[in-house]
Amino acid sequence: MVLALPVLNAIPFFGLPSWFSPPDWGKVIFFRIIVSALLFLFTCQMLSDKSFAGQIISKLRSVYVYFWGLAGIFSVFLLSVVFSQDPFYSFFGDPRRAGGFLNFSFYIIFCILFFLIIEKKHWQKIWDFTILVGIMVSLMAIFQHYNILNKIFEAQARPGSTLGNSVLLGIYLLFLIFISFVFFLKEKTGKRKAFYLLSFLLFLFVVVLTQSRATFLGLSAGFGFFFLFFSRKLFSENRRKLIIFSKVAFLALTLLAIFFVYYVNVNKNIPFLNGDNFIQKTVKGVLPRLSINLIKEDPRFSVWQVAFFAIKEKPVFGWGPGNFSVAFDKHYDPSLPHINTDWGSWYDKAHNFVFDTAVESGILGLAVYLLFFGFLFYRMHKIKNNDPKNYLIYHGIQATFIGYAVNNLFSFDSFSNYLILFLLVAFSLHLILSNTAEKTLMATQNNAKIKKNPYKSVIIYVLICVLIIFLWQYNIKPFYVNAELNNALELKDCQKTLPKIESLLSSGTYLNHYLVIKYANTVNECLASGSVAQNIEMVEKAVVILENTAKIRPTYTRDWITLGIYTNFLMQNQKDPGEINELKNKANSYFQKASDLSPKRQEVFVESLKTYYLIKDYKQAAAIAQKCIDLSETMGECWWMKGLSNIYLNNIDEAKENFKKAGENRYLTDSPSSLAQLTQAYLEIKNYEELILIHQKLVASNPKNIQYLATLAYNYKIMGDYKMARETCQKILELDKTPETKKMVDEFLQTLR
Repeated sequence: MVLALPVLNAIPFFGLPSWFSPPDWGKVIFFRIIVSALLFLFTCQMLSDKSFAGQIISKLRSVYVYFWGLAGIFSVFLLSVVFSQDPFYSFFGDPRRAGGFLNFSFYIIFCILFFLIIEKKHWQKIWDFTILVGIMVSLMAIFQHYNILNKIFEAQARPGSTLGNSVLLGIYLLFLIFISFVFFLKEKTGKRKAFYLLSFLLFLFVVVLTQSRATFLGLSAGFGFFFLFFSRKLFSENRRKLIIFSKVAFLALTLLAIFFVYYVNVNKNIPFLNGDNFIQKTVKGVLPRLSINLIKEDPRFSVWQVAFFAIKEKPVFGWGPGNFSVAFDKHYDPSLPHINTDWGSWYDKAHNFVFDTAVESGILGLAVYLLFFGFLFYRMHKIKNNDPKNYLIYHGIQATFIGYAVNNLFSFDSFSNYLILFLLVAFSLHLILSNTAEKTLMATQNNAKIKKNPYKSVIIYVLICVLIIFLWQYNIKPFYVNAELNNALELKDCQKTLPKIESLLSSGTYLNHYLVIKYANTVNECLASGSVAQNIEMVEKAVVILENTAKIRPTYTRDWITLGIYTNFLMQNQKDPGEINELKNKANSYFQKASDLSPKRQEVFVESLKTYYLIKDYKQAAAIAQKCIDLSETMGECWWMKGLSNIYLNNIDEAKENFKKAGENRYLTDSPSSLAQLTQAYLEIKNYEELILIHQKLVASNPKNIQYLATLAYNYKIMGDYKMARETCQKILELDKTPETKKMVDEFLQTLR
């Protein structure tokens, strides 16, 4: 059982495209399987071996405050599931974040098992193995960044290694940086000291490659505590001088770093970076991340404002684990600065552990979480002064906790980070236990009387049944289903991918909502290449699937928006007035549901006004577009849709002002899709002058597109400009000299009389 525990620390390095995608998903499944098996074996040994059970109980009694602290976190988070807006999702989560209460509870179980099972002589080996895994993860990140072995590793400017994300890699390495640094200082001489030093430098270098500003701040805070609050009283005079020197050196480096950040923000051209060597390339990659403007425009600060209002609405138990997106959608405000970015305005994390925890598990959950780690930090402070031999270890753990906390004021956790965090908690409990008086330990051992359990065989049999069901239904089967999903998506074939996902939906796992999200994404991609009949059939099937899945997670705003979009598509391809009216009502009901979940979500307004385009109620469409603008003038699509409405209403001058505003707010007004919408609008009101201008732009963007040229020639003809019509026809003949094209052009030219 002891030998199996280190395998858990190797899981962050696991990674195969189909099985470990998303990256944390496969890892957390392996983690749950191993921890479940260990927990079963541990329980069996507790039931069978009275001396072992006595030792375990004595250990728990020696650190009962912390054990009950972990139990308190478990209980409060479980209550937040009970009172959740979406209890099913809060309990299980899904592969995208690999979150949910089930996974979090296993981190606590893992922590307690490690503390109870690992003996003092094994801890150093555990950390050495963990550092070795970190080295392998770091080397993969270097291969990604420098495009080494590019047939195996995907090139990434900001590498994520096997963790899939540079920010998460930064947090993971932050733990290892402090641990390897402390062991380097503690070791006297020899190969082990060199191993820890080289590991420390490697981890630091890879953190620079990640360009994670949150990790930079976390490291600064952690090392600031380590050097500035390092006690001199417990050491010799020579050591005290060295400690003073380290404090001064750290302050000098900090001032130098502050000056460097200031310098690169006020100077665009930095002479010593004009070259192209290894160091210059690396530094130039980091510089954009140090921009003050980047910090000023960071959307996190607006997200935190939204999170604050969400906490006010549900302050005690919160919205439920994993439900930050539900709370965010409810209180989302598009008028907040920079909240709408190039990558969207959908957030399922606050990028701040205080807001994340308070929103999802309430102020009570945050308080219990902070009290546990605060008391653990305080206990480290108390015992380190009584144990000079291990002072560096205690002080290093405190520095790690501070660095991690500061880092996570601007970030969020993942599986690998939780794994090493709770490993560190288990190690801290081991150190606290080591400082417990021997007589206290002996007393607790002697008082731990274990009676023989007459129901041992029955209990073990029941546990075996529970273990088998849990491993198959909630781990192995979902793991396989997700792998099959990834394989289906890799096919890039609509005729094969969609039926495969449909078959997976009948597998009966808790992944159905996640499968439908992937299904809808695939449908959206397939609509671009399918025939009208195929697309209608595909969308009709998708609507039925989405309606059923919306019952699983009714609080997910984007499901209702997608249903509305698909219903609009069906309405667009429907001719029967009765069917059109019924589809209109359905679309409106879907958009209303989305609006109830996220009242200020402009995407809902944009998509819902398209319903009124389809029934040619342009006044209502214009009114909805104006409501969208009133929420925030910074969304270009709202201005664009109002402009289209004004064209249909023949308010051309106002429409052009709307389009100008759309362009000012990052909407691509001259893209092919935008020009196609303009073409349709001007064609309906028969404004051929504007149609000529539009098709001139289209021809300029794609001079060899014969369809664009043909339409332009036709518009010239309608306007009576026969000269330009003939010149355009000549360009068509220059591009396509086939007899068929020449015949069609000649027939067209015959009409120019």
